[in-house]
Amino acid sequence: MKVLIVDDNPDSVDCIAHIIADFPDTIIKAYNGEEAIEITKKEAPYLILLDIMMPKLNGFQVCKILSNDISTKSIPIIMISAKTEVHDIKKGLEAGAYDYIRKPFAPTELLARVISAARFKKSQDELLKTKQRLESMNEELAHLAITDSLTQVYNHTFLISTLKYELSRTERFAKSMAFLMIDIDLFKQVNDTYGHLIGDEVLKEIVTIIKAPIRAIDVLGRYGGEEFGLLLPETNEKGAVVLAEKIRKHVEEHKFSVSDGVQYVSISLTVSIGVAIYPDKEVTNVLTLIKKADDALYISKNEGRNKVYKIK
Repeated sequence: MKVLIVDDNPDSVDCIAHIIADFPDTIIKAYNGEEAIEITKKEAPYLILLDIMMPKLNGFQVCKILSNDISTKSIPIIMISAKTEVHDIKKGLEAGAYDYIRKPFAPTELLARVISAARFKKSQDELLKTKQRLESMNEELAHLAITDSLTQVYNHTFLISTLKYELSRTERFAKSMAFLMIDIDLFKQVNDTYGHLIGDEVLKEIVTIIKAPIRAIDVLGRYGGEEFGLLLPETNEKGAVVLAEKIRKHVEEHKFSVSDGVQYVSISLTVSIGVAIYPDKEVTNVLTLIKKADDALYISKNEGRNKVYKIK
């Protein structure tokens, strides 16, 4: 623990240092306001004992500067001064001081005030750490609420809500958007032949393939089972079909080498993709948009799988 003592009188600094010598690990000394600010920013003391009557920058000014700086505002400052009027104490506390001690002071009083300020600082630091942990937990909970736990893409609920928002925005600004329904062909055979753990690894690997060519603004979600939905904002029919073909081809050319911890499997897979576009006279809401993509997916499956299809 570091304690900074600030006073333009070296004898006063040494006297205070002697009184509190057994309390901090390290005592740092400064003899004017400018030096106090520089040392505080460099050394980040646990506590500051600050005289008021100093040339150039007085204690009130130093306290105000440190209290308004985000990097130093949490450091408790005890002001020490022969100025004993109530308005001086009020001025010091308003400048951001934690406490105010009048000169001359009893050594026991000074030490008690220092210990009290250190306890306050420890309590504040613990509260801050708790707050940071809670914020981190809230972020994690928020992430879990919208994320598919297996594949780490967005879950069904978030995908649908984003589709609703994007369809509304696209309609309002007379733009275009696309939605792809992507299904792994004959995925049941993978689970039946190799087990669900292998199937899970395939799902995670296929997500990596799908994500490779898409943009940051595109939204990939797990629609359910082995089906994925891909929202493409600001995308017309040509752009959607080109991207769908790219995904289809990348999956077809990929060799899936996965393990469940016991066996290693190397297999080839394909996907079928249905494409829906807005604007479209048959698409009036999210349900009709999804149905259009799902119907197109059904046709691509019926025509032999490993195809991209869009209903005209």
